[in-house]
Amino acid sequence: MSFLLDTHVHTAESSHCARLPAAGVVEHYISLGYDGIVVTDHMKSEDWRLSMLPWHKKAERWLRGYRAACKAADGRLTVLLGMEIRPDDSHNDYLLFGVDEGFVYGTPNLHRVKNLKELRKIADRHGLLVVQAHPFRKGMTISDWTLLDGVEVLNGGAYHDSNNDVALQWAHKHSLLQTAGSDYHGYKSPKKTPAVHYGLRLREPVAESKRLAELLRAGEYELAAL
Repeated sequence: MSFLLDTHVHTAESSHCARLPAAGVVEHYISLGYDGIVVTDHMKSEDWRLSMLPWHKKAERWLRGYRAACKAADGRLTVLLGMEIRPDDSHNDYLLFGVDEGFVYGTPNLHRVKNLKELRKIADRHGLLVVQAHPFRKGMTISDWTLLDGVEVLNGGAYHDSNNDVALQWAHKHSLLQTAGSDYHGYKSPKKTPAVHYGLRLREPVAESKRLAELLRAGEYELAAL
């Protein structure tokens, strides 16, 4: 297990709550010794509902962070596309793995997904994994575990208490996949910077999001902390 990948990373270009542009994010992860990152910028209605742009224009705006990260990496760091999506019926966030640009363009109004059940149907049509991010953070509600592939059991967001120990117990109880990510937003304040960076160690380099989803399904990875 030698390929170190952070599965939960945000860029200022596409996530309104992030503070560091993609180029800075890339340099940060190279300096830490990571081999790759998954850019999981937010897709939620409160960020996009006021825009009157047609869907393909919204998709292009949402993809800016990922594309900027790919350009900045220039082969020095693997950059994969993911998504952190929030359905309209709660404040729960779900990470999607296996996402590509074709999925984003071809699935209009992703920001208006009503609930987890609808998200599950979309994921099944496109072969995506659905992992609940920080499921026991304050403000989250317990999801129907039968609609999930996994849960994020290690979340590095220092500006929240994600109760990682409870998430790990929940994953064990329901035999769900376990993931780990830094939830990196690029804050300069030490109080909002992850004290520990998390991620996964994979048995092989991964160049495509679909391959990452396959390895996660197969359990061919280990949780990692830096």
